[in-house]
Amino acid sequence: YPVIEPLFMVGHFVAYFGLLLIFLSAWHAVFFIIIHQALFGLFLGSAFAPNHKGMLMVREDEEMDFLRRQVLTARNVKGHPITDLWYGGLNYQIEHHLFPNMPRNNLKEAQKIIKELPPFVSKVAVIVDCHFRQITKITNELFINTIQLHGSETPEFCARFSYPVIKALRINDSIDILQVDSFATQTILFDTYSETDYGGTGKSFNWKLLEKLNTDKKIILSGGLNPDNIEIAITTVRPYGVDVSSGVEKSPGIKDHKKIKKLIEAVKNAD
Repeated sequence: YPVIEPLFMVGHFVAYFGLLLIFLSAWHAVFFIIIHQALFGLFLGSAFAPNHKGMLMVREDEEMDFLRRQVLTARNVKGHPITDLWYGGLNYQIEHHLFPNMPRNNLKEAQKIIKELPPFVSKVAVIVDCHFRQITKITNELFINTIQLHGSETPEFCARFSYPVIKALRINDSIDILQVDSFATQTILFDTYSETDYGGTGKSFNWKLLEKLNTDKKIILSGGLNPDNIEIAITTVRPYGVDVSSGVEKSPGIKDHKKIKKLIEAVKNAD
């Protein structure tokens, strides 16, 4: 909420400092702020620090289960220096507990990668439940061709964009054809349902659910695909495309070139 949140923050500071100056002299107000903030920081530090001090840094090649990601990855979240200073580092813990497994975007790093891409390579931004303005900012700064919406975005929200949209739907044990056709997007990505993650679970769903799916949408298959099962997945579903990420990684976020080569060979065999 780019308007409401700043208004509340301004209101908070105006009320806080205004009341202090009304009831206290300038020097008393300064001493009050110092003592108040110090005690408040001590309280928050006492509440958060015991559970996180001394936590091990996670190596790039280390594989973690859900519990270890919950506990350890707080040390791998990077914030802006001003944000870190303002919150005394507690913003790491706040983000960690609210969204422990959600990757953070880094537009500067993405820009560097995109500049190195050869011509005619489509750039797709994978986005989860972002505001329209934020998505527009990302697409403009990174010259994105297509957006892949992986959250709870509605058909009305998806229809607001003028460029191609891939809508991801997470599949459990059935497919709602009415939900599929309610989206005006040309392409639907089917991924595995998870209560904790929006994707990248490494688990597949029952592909036979898509065999008799009667829709004009282009289908992209995702969820648990790897070099060992990609061929049977393609022959079963006959999708427009496949989305593979964790299935060709040697550790989270680190791709394995041998697995990628093996996957491409398997895809060619399936065709």
